[in-house]
Amino acid sequence: MATLHECADGTRLVFIKGAVERRATYAAVTACREAGVEVKMITGDHPATARAIADRFGLTTAATVTRQDLRDLPAERLRRLVGETSVFATVSPEQKLTLVDALQHKEHGVAMTGDGVNDAPAQRRADIGVAMGRGGTEVAKQAADMVLANDPRRYHVCQSCPPRSCGST
Repeated sequence: MATLHECADGTRLVFIKGAVERRATYAAVTACREAGVEVKMITGDHPATARAIADRFGLTTAATVTRQDLRDLPAERLRRLVGETSVFATVSPEQKLTLVDALQHKEHGVAMTGDGVNDAPAQRRADIGVAMGRGGTEVAKQAADMVLANDPRRYHVCQSCPPRSCGST
């Protein structure tokens, strides 16, 4: 199930409930895309796990980019890659930061969800950082702009807004 919330500044937040509720999550990811929101999966998980989840939710991409693929990648190539790719796996906390920077360089508003210490730097750097309430670490909650209090770990957030108008600039 997806819930759309329109903020006064024009920011649109789409909350997706149900990592377990696969049909609803698929529909929510589709709704995000139809609303003009690019959905990216940036995870520390194994590429096969990330690819299986991405396939289930309709996140199609030519390849799953891994930690090794991102190493020593020139900035210009990274910026192009982040626009072409939806799934990033085995990504380190530092690489999450680099990916957020690359998206922001393309003048995308970026929302980053997370629940662990490894997510906190990217949550802080994103235009909107979102932490999981009950299941998230205190570090992730303190780094985030928003903490989801209800049913943590079953919500993901997509965010769309006019370029560079949301969060801090």
